[in-house]
Amino acid sequence: HRRQPFGLCRWPGLRPFERKIAAVYYLNKAWPKDAGGFFVDLPTGRRFPPAFNTLIVFEVPRMHEVTKVANGMRRFSIFGWWLVPRDVREDERAAVTKAK
Repeated sequence: HRRQPFGLCRWPGLRPFERKIAAVYYLNKAWPKDAGGFFVDLPTGRRFPPAFNTLIVFEVPRMHEVTKVANGMRRFSIFGWWLVPRDVREDERAAVTKAK
């Protein structure tokens, strides 16, 4: 099994894709502010609580973290990525350059 570059998805027989956009949609109603679970955008330091019916969308890669959730709390969300086809020739050029 060969490691794939960050954000690159490859399925056998299919063209490779890369992640361009990530999204997190929060489902918890009445989330207490002291319960943690904040999405933290590391480049800016901005913190977003997991507020009900909130969607956070960001370009990938983007450094971020989620703060610890308080004991006994369960943070529910749906997350996913928008993928775009990756130029296979770009992968081949990178492999040739690396081999030189």
